[in-house]
Amino acid sequence: METKIKNNYRVPCTWQMYGYVNVEASDWDDAIEEAEGDEIPIPQDGDYVIASFEVDYDAIESGKDSISEYDGEEE
Repeated sequence: METKIKNNYRVPCTWQMYGYVNVEASDWDDAIEEAEGDEIPIPQDGDYVIASFEVDYDAIESGKDSISEYDGEEE
């Protein structure tokens, strides 16, 4: 029986998180506008949205040569 050689691959993927941001605002509309702004950092205490994990097949197809293998070390 022939043994296949295995390599390490970096598979591009996405997932969603759910969290809260604190903003100062005069009403809900203003609060939403503030929350959607570029100045608000991503929440650090978010929770994973169940079943939101997806492999990014488009990124794989467009960049197979540059993202296919890695040396097993974290960046």
